[in-house]
Amino acid sequence: MVKAKSIFHNSRAWEKVRRRILPRDLYTCQLCGVILKSGRTDPRAANVDHIAPRHTGGGDEDENLRALCRQCNATRAENKPRKFGWDDGWETP
Repeated sequence: MVKAKSIFHNSRAWEKVRRRILPRDLYTCQLCGVILKSGRTDPRAANVDHIAPRHTGGGDEDENLRALCRQCNATRAENKPRKFGWDDGWETP
């Protein structure tokens, strides 16, 4: 499954999703509020995050996606949002 995920997230289809979600969210991180930057290495780099993770049944619908900065996305992926006082409504399965 990891291989399929990386293929999808490097695809033209995912780029279309990013081009829809980032402007919808005004290129602003939906957790910390920072204005997102282009590129992949900047801590403020634009990421599109699944609110309900795909492995718990979350889909690729726009309602389940949001713009996050690279730093918030990495922190969330490490399952530590509440450590920083973020309560985004996401529960650990």
